[in-house]
Amino acid sequence: MKICPYCAEEIKDAAIKCRYCHSSITSDKSKNIQKKSAEPAKEKPKLNTSERKSLPPHKFPEAVNICFSRYSDFTGRARRSEYWFFYLFTVLINFSIGVFEYIFLEGSVFLSTVIHLIILCPTLAVGARRLHDIGMSGWWQLIMLTIVGIILLIYWSCKKGDDNENNFGLNPTIPQTKEFIILTENITKTLLSHEYKVKERGFGWLVIEPRGGKRKLYSLEELKEYASGKI
Repeated sequence: MKICPYCAEEIKDAAIKCRYCHSSITSDKSKNIQKKSAEPAKEKPKLNTSERKSLPPHKFPEAVNICFSRYSDFTGRARRSEYWFFYLFTVLINFSIGVFEYIFLEGSVFLSTVIHLIILCPTLAVGARRLHDIGMSGWWQLIMLTIVGIILLIYWSCKKGDDNENNFGLNPTIPQTKEFIILTENITKTLLSHEYKVKERGFGWLVIEPRGGKRKLYSLEELKEYASGKI
């Protein structure tokens, strides 16, 4: 038996309503449960990608290595540090070769001509990627043929890149998430296991079908659809 908290009469332990005052009797446990259920559910914290810290600028050797590893890659985006360190590299190379030719080759320009041809392609490629970083086409490099154009190119090359993804790819200063890396690796492995060739090209993936099939550049979403539809 227990005591009704409202009228102090004795009632059965299992009773949920007092037979004297007709008051509802609920245990403390059920009250707590009702209280908790009445509380609004807390929202899950959302991941704010804008708060991710930017990657530090490229160092000189790293920038040179990137430009040569992407020797003829005119796709994607390039940071200011990548562009200007490679530009510094070309200036140092040209100066060193010029001094060497003047001292040892009696002013011959054969060696410097060969070096210029070797570094021409990566120089144009990183220039195109730098313009892509600010949302402009790489074809704007052609205005270097004019004096005014050179001034504009210097200004554009010093300009900060777009903070968000643009038509040429993701922001190269923002590190890729672990989920993004795992996803792209899994899709690439799946295609490679079926004798497809997959090459990353800045803001996309170049897929080459087996036995001399077609070649096409895909975005991440297109690559997922392609892998699920073709395999």
